[in-house]
Amino acid sequence: MQKWHQVVSKITEWGLLALFVFLTFSIALSEISIVIVLIAWLVKKAIDRDFSFLKDSVYLVLTAFIAFVALSVANSEHFETSFRGMIKAVKGIAIFFVLIDTFKTREQVNRLVKILIVLFAVVLFDGLWQYLMGKDLIRGKDAGFFNEDFRRRITAGFSYYSQLGTFLILLNSFFAGLLFGKASLLKREKLLLALLIVFGSAGLFFTASRASWMAFAAALFFLGVMRRSKLLLGGLVIVGALAWVALPDYMLIHFDAERKEQSVSERVMLWQRAIDVIKAHPFLGCGINTYNLSHSKYDTVKDSRVKGYYAHNGYLQLGAEIGIFGIAFFILFLLLYFIRTLHKARDIPIPVYKDAALGILSGCFGFLVLVFVDTVLQSFQTNTLFWMFMALATVMVQASFDPAGESAKKGFLS
Repeated sequence: MQKWHQVVSKITEWGLLALFVFLTFSIALSEISIVIVLIAWLVKKAIDRDFSFLKDSVYLVLTAFIAFVALSVANSEHFETSFRGMIKAVKGIAIFFVLIDTFKTREQVNRLVKILIVLFAVVLFDGLWQYLMGKDLIRGKDAGFFNEDFRRRITAGFSYYSQLGTFLILLNSFFAGLLFGKASLLKREKLLLALLIVFGSAGLFFTASRASWMAFAAALFFLGVMRRSKLLLGGLVIVGALAWVALPDYMLIHFDAERKEQSVSERVMLWQRAIDVIKAHPFLGCGINTYNLSHSKYDTVKDSRVKGYYAHNGYLQLGAEIGIFGIAFFILFLLLYFIRTLHKARDIPIPVYKDAALGILSGCFGFLVLVFVDTVLQSFQTNTLFWMFMALATVMVQASFDPAGESAKKGFLS
C-alpha cells in the first residue's frame, strides 16, 4: 500500500503542476488535469485517511458557502445549467484543499516556484510576441485592438485581456513580495525578480485593461502596507502621478458617443440589473451559473447597450445567483482566511517563505479588487488560478516548518 500511496501522491503533485500550465491556454486540458488530480488524491486519501488539513475552523464558513451554492441549484429555473455551475464551483474549492494537502515540503515548493517562473516567462513572451506579430504562438489568437491609436492589446493564450491580467497580477505580486521582503537575496536573484516584475508590468500594460492595472496597484498597496515599505508605497504614488500626466486621454478614459466614460456608465447599469435579480431572489438566488439566462426577467434597466452582459461585478453576480447569505459566507471566509494567514505568516521562521506568503496574499487581494469590476470570478481559468494561489499562501506557511526540508537559508531561486 505504501508503494501505491507514493505513486498516487506523485500523480497528484505533477497533475497540479500541469494544471498551472494548462490553465494559461486550454480549458479542456485543465479539466482533464483536474479529473486526474482528484481521482489520484481520493485514492491517496483512501489509503492514508489523513484529513488533518480540514481541522481549521475557517473552513466551516467555506462549507456554509458551498451549502448555499447547492441550495441555489434546487431553487434554479435552469437545473442542469446550475448543476454544472455547482460542479465548477466545487472543483475550484476541491483543488484548493488538494493543493494544501499535497505541497508540504520545501523541496516540493521550491520545484513549484521554479516551474511558475518558467511558466510566467513563457506566457509573457507569448503575449509580447502577440503584440509585435499580431498572433500568439500557442493558440494563434489574434491580438485585439484598443483603438487605432493604441495599436494592439494582448491576451497571450487566454481568451480575454483581464484573464491574462489576472495571471500577471498574481505572479507579479508574488515576485514583488520576494523582492521587497526581508530575506537576504543574492544580487542575481534580485536582478531576476526585478526583470520579471518589469517585463510582467509591461505585459500588464499591453493588455490595456485598466481594471487590471488598478488591481495590480491595489495588490502592491496591500503589500506595501503589510511590509510598511515606504519605497513601495512612495513608488506607487510616483508611478500613478506619472501615468496620469503622461498617458494619452484615450487610455485613461473610454469615451462613448455622448463623451461620457463608457465603462463606468455601462457598469452602473449592469450592477443595477444584478441588484434587480437580488431583490427578486434575495435568499437563494436565481441559481448558480444562470445569471445570463435569468436577469432579463427582472431587469428594470432595459438598456440595449448592456444586453446579455455579465454583471461585471463578481460579488453582485454571485449574490444574484446564490443569494445574500451565500455571498455573505463567501466574503466572511475571505476575511477570516486573510486574517488567519497573515497571523500565521508572522510566525514563519524562514524570511523567504514569509515574503512569499505575503506576496501571494497581495496578489489574491488584487484579484479580489478586480472582481469588483470584471468577470474573472466567473471565468473557469481565473477562478481556478485564484483558488490555487489562495492555497499557495497556506502552503508557504506549512512548508516553512518542514522538519525534513533543505537548509532553512536556501531560497526558491538558489
